[in-house]
Amino acid sequence: MASNITEKYYRPRLWIYGLSGLLFILAGGLLLMPRFDRWLVARQTAAAAQTQAQETVDPTIALLEKDQQSYEIWLEKEPTNERALRGLLDTSLKLDDLTAAATALEGLAQVHSENADYLVLLGQVKQEAKDYEGAAATYRKILLTDPTHINALQGMVDLLLVQNRPEGAIELLQTTLREMGQLTEEETIEIDPQKVTSIQLMLGQIYAAQKRFGEAIAIYDQAASVNKTDFRPILAKAIVLKNQGNEAAAKPFFLNAIALAPATYKDQIKDMAVLSEADLKTLETLSPVETEATPETAPPE
Repeated sequence: MASNITEKYYRPRLWIYGLSGLLFILAGGLLLMPRFDRWLVARQTAAAAQTQAQETVDPTIALLEKDQQSYEIWLEKEPTNERALRGLLDTSLKLDDLTAAATALEGLAQVHSENADYLVLLGQVKQEAKDYEGAAATYRKILLTDPTHINALQGMVDLLLVQNRPEGAIELLQTTLREMGQLTEEETIEIDPQKVTSIQLMLGQIYAAQKRFGEAIAIYDQAASVNKTDFRPILAKAIVLKNQGNEAAAKPFFLNAIALAPATYKDQIKDMAVLSEADLKTLETLSPVETEATPETAPPE
């Protein structure tokens, strides 16, 4: 049974792959969400605290360093001991020692070779350490065997964007979409519609961030037409229209997204849409409607 350490340290872009990350949309529109999880948040918090009290010595640092040394000695004797690897990872991240954290993740990835998310974590740590070549090699290792691994794709996309290479990220996602379902060894690859939608949403997000709104709308329309029960591309389109100042065109898409979304998210989307009382009354009897593009709702290029 694989360790749950990836759940502890890795927070994927769930607004793309699932539902929980809808809060990202509510908080930041279509800008790029930080890729790192709570260990990075803790790192930033610690850095801020250090600037306020640079001369204050934290006694826990010495204890963490001692623990780190103990785990390293342990691993010299048992290189694949998971408890030691997990301990080294935890203490190293608390100490902001990304080199040691990467070493621990390399060991965990070897122990859990069936779980590629350990490699995704390793890629994130290498990116944070500005080892961009190492991060890229790590993500490519996953994508070589699973070209549609969502977390690895997102990691590679983020890495390219950090290096100001949006066209490279777009090409990667377009190629992945194009190759999904192609014949291989005389058999057709089974297409996962959720993965297709997730990749399309990544692509649309990049277009929107680049202010290529027409292309963003087009990919969201395509995603919505294929996966008609998924509220995410409809909501994404509504946000793009609203951010362009076209609230009237955005409103029906917000209403449709509310109709499709799980109950947990309906109120949040209502707040985003800033609906009137009349709109809310209409919503009570509204069934999900077609979401295909129309000339009236498509924004100008």
